Amino acid sequence: MPLRLSGEKGPYILVPHSMSGLEALYWAQEYPDEVKAIVGLDPLTPESVEAIGDLHKGRLYFMHVVARTGLTRFIPEPEIGEQLPLMKSAELSAEDNETYMAVFYRSTFTKDMLREVGSLRTNAAMVAENPVPTDTPMVFFISQGQEEVAPGWKKALYDYLSQITTGKSMELETGHYLHYEESELIAEEAGKFITGTGRFAEKGSGKSEGGNRNPGEGG
Repeated sequence: MPLRLSGEKGPYILVPHSMSGLEALYWAQEYPDEVKAIVGLDPLTPESVEAIGDLHKGRLYFMHVVARTGLTRFIPEPEIGEQLPLMKSAELSAEDNETYMAVFYRSTFTKDMLREVGSLRTNAAMVAENPVPTDTPMVFFISQGQEEVAPGWKKALYDYLSQITTGKSMELETGHYLHYEESELIAEEAGKFITGTGRFAEKGSGKSEGGNRNPGEGG
């Protein structure tokens, strides 16, 4: 394993976003001793694949053609910013912004992305066939924005967490790239979950005073 070869010793805390949620769950199934916990950022589960369906496939193939012909350079930056919330972040300098856009133009909507999307149902079925890693602690940060484009998304994630012995969740009023919009909050609350402190140490569920933060136990 690359991490082990680099000198990083396990067990590891996996922090998957979106489609990589399936990979994290599969790793926990296959190598439970190597996974200390999963901090999911709107992570895909076998059930949530049904929620998104083929919603984005057509658009991804179209954007692949656009990207490979270089036409993405003609997309207005404000429109790209709507799809890439990090562009709006005050944490990026003008130079960072320019570099980020260069990377976006060069490596977005690649064949690897299309292959991953095309394999979602197969990969989801593989994870679903294996036993749920009930003993792996998990916390899911769930965006409200994804529910708007994929109804049933939140229920799928909550249903999966209900099977986990230590399964927690927090809803955020963000889009699917919630780690761009609430990175500090996620880092803070993930740390509390991992150390067993703060609100995640409490039993039961409930809403916090922030309004856009809704922590609770999975299920």
